[in-house]
Amino acid sequence: MKRASTIFASLAIGALVAAIPATAQDAPKRGGSIVVSLNAEPTHLDNQLQTEKNIDWASKPMNAFLVRFNKDAVLEGSIAESWEVINPQEIRMTIRENVKFHNGRVMTAADAKASIDRVLNDPQAASVKNNVKSIALVEVNDDRTFTMHLSVPDSTVLGGLTAVAMVPIEVVEGQGDLKTNPVGAGPFMFKEWERGSHHTLVRFDEYFEEGMPLLDELTFVYQPEYGAEIASLRSGDVDIILWLNARDVVAWRDDSPRGIKLDDGGRSVMALHYFAFNLEREPWKSNEKLRLAIKYAIDRDEAAAIALQGTGPAKVSGIAKESPYYDPNWEYEHDLEKAKQLMIEAGYPDGLTVDHLVPKTPLEVPLAQAFQQQLARIGIKLELRVLEVPTFIDVWVRQRDFSTTTVGRESWNDPANIVEFFMHSEAPGNRWGFSNPDVDAWLEEARATFDFERRKELYSMVEQYRIDHAAPFIVATNGTRYAGLRDRIEGWISQRDIRYDFRNVWVND
Repeated sequence: MKRASTIFASLAIGALVAAIPATAQDAPKRGGSIVVSLNAEPTHLDNQLQTEKNIDWASKPMNAFLVRFNKDAVLEGSIAESWEVINPQEIRMTIRENVKFHNGRVMTAADAKASIDRVLNDPQAASVKNNVKSIALVEVNDDRTFTMHLSVPDSTVLGGLTAVAMVPIEVVEGQGDLKTNPVGAGPFMFKEWERGSHHTLVRFDEYFEEGMPLLDELTFVYQPEYGAEIASLRSGDVDIILWLNARDVVAWRDDSPRGIKLDDGGRSVMALHYFAFNLEREPWKSNEKLRLAIKYAIDRDEAAAIALQGTGPAKVSGIAKESPYYDPNWEYEHDLEKAKQLMIEAGYPDGLTVDHLVPKTPLEVPLAQAFQQQLARIGIKLELRVLEVPTFIDVWVRQRDFSTTTVGRESWNDPANIVEFFMHSEAPGNRWGFSNPDVDAWLEEARATFDFERRKELYSMVEQYRIDHAAPFIVATNGTRYAGLRDRIEGWISQRDIRYDFRNVWVND
């Protein structure tokens, strides 16, 4: 099997030509191909059944959704032309005319129903289902109109639909799934997948948004080693690295390598990284004072300085300070002496050794190393178990074989999609065995109410509980991500929810 390095000559010939910087007069150009580096090969390409971000990043260009968030995180129509909230438990949507799937068939409202039903009923879609779990029934009104009947009022369900790809159900039924031969309605369609090397997408000429996409071809290559990603970007073999480490961001801000530029400044306000406990294991399950000792020993500002090197701030919650839901009362001070006293009260005056699971990414590894340094000050020896991302996902999500972990996640505008995702006892993001009936009740009421002030109060109560009890995790930093681009790449936009949109990307050779 060919490795990524052996296919670059055929995939990125244009990238080997010296790039000409774009000028104000340059208009977007149609045509050309680009190569994007992923730090791990996706386990499959069925967007509805995603369990890891590489699946989403690798398959999203082939898919289209009823609604989407724009670059400013404002909800807008995509396949949906319009929608109407009839009452708190009924939403009627009208889809555009002549939206086609890659197999050539025109999409109807029946396909929207089938796509939503698949997410609700397929156990493999649990992560996506959490966003739209309040949908009890989808009723088809005519070819272009359908009504969603909700089991309870749900102020978040429209945003949740940004995660539900529209798929041709006859293809799903014929193949069993879309894992290896995906068919969607997105701007690009599947061409090939060479395992262990790359997968390639080509422009879908009948995509419903006129003039899009601009590229002829989009190839994702798999490079687990960050050094190899940087080398291939420098050489021009790769056009985009989705995630630069903080060291390179700082170095390249003022003096980027020839032919390379940073993206438009990174998007940071909708992500978080944290130190989490497996509450199904001791000592974390019953020893709150030990968890609190770690909370006060972690210096968030220092951790951000080490891991992000000035490219992003410390934070205390997955709800960003810019959000109207943010509560300044959540803030607390790093207190090493209090942490040492809590270690004594917890029964560990001489410290302990702790297993710590870490995905091998440019942010999580240095952040875990910062935690390692800080916890050593109170006698905790953090033994880092660093795994490649696919292996980490298997160990963390499927096997639940961890004691503590450093990991991160993007968040959305609505707190339900970050707070509830992690904290509800039945949520798919609750991978630490956290359960509290009061928290569940607060979250369920917050999802059901359309009263902003009450929702804010309820989410504040949940976050205050998490912070006061250091359970199930301690938020430390913002998950800022910057992409590295060859100069030939134009039209790139970093989405605030860490989704990547290639519709407007073009090459300026």
